[in-house]
Amino acid sequence: MSFPRPTIKDVELRSPIIDRAWLDQNRDHVVLVDSRWYLDGRSGLEAYQAGHLPGAIFIDLDDWLAAPGSPEHGRHPLPAPEIFADGMARHGISDDSVVVAYDDAGGVIAARLVWMLRSIGRAAALLDGVVNAYDGPLEVGSAPPRAPGTFSVRPWPQSSLAEIDEVVDFAGVVIDARNRDRYEGAPTPLIRVLVISRAPRVFLVEPTSTPMDSCSIRRRCVLPLRSPAWSRGRPSFRTAAVG
Repeated sequence: MSFPRPTIKDVELRSPIIDRAWLDQNRDHVVLVDSRWYLDGRSGLEAYQAGHLPGAIFIDLDDWLAAPGSPEHGRHPLPAPEIFADGMARHGISDDSVVVAYDDAGGVIAARLVWMLRSIGRAAALLDGVVNAYDGPLEVGSAPPRAPGTFSVRPWPQSSLAEIDEVVDFAGVVIDARNRDRYEGAPTPLIRVLVISRAPRVFLVEPTSTPMDSCSIRRRCVLPLRSPAWSRGRPSFRTAAVG
């Protein structure tokens, strides 16, 4: 069994974050992706197979959304564009597909896939409320395979990326959005401990592992950057470890 490939012309996707109502209205026109992955070594695939949103497919972060980690490049450097394109095509995602991704970690893992797709001009959004956005019965096992897609290779836009030397010498605002322990310098395999002292802490995931509402994001992110300590209009970098 295979599903027809949805096209971007079938839906209107204005925001990088969509809610359950939008998903219900457009479910037949999007590719729903379960992006669960765990820093502690648990299997995202096993979590997916134990229960996922109906019709969702699973895409493994380590296989398709990251290159092998190393001390020089960190835990999850971007994969080669050819690898990413191959992974998307194998999972039935095409150039004109609309992807909605979710996880169970407040969106920080699924946001990686959403950013990767949007950065190269593909339509993608994060499901607000993550897996908890769905209150119906979950499906178990794996979804039927989708027909292979046609996904063109596009290079990662250098204007959206930065090397560490650029960040260190950067005159603008650097936002550190890693977990609190990582920000404070807790040692982690494959990752050099790096704390940019002038980067304000921005923890976007609450202890409940749900996305912050817009008012909380404004309070934590927008208002501090408009304070006298951070002049308005300065360019910014965001840093993260996985998402």
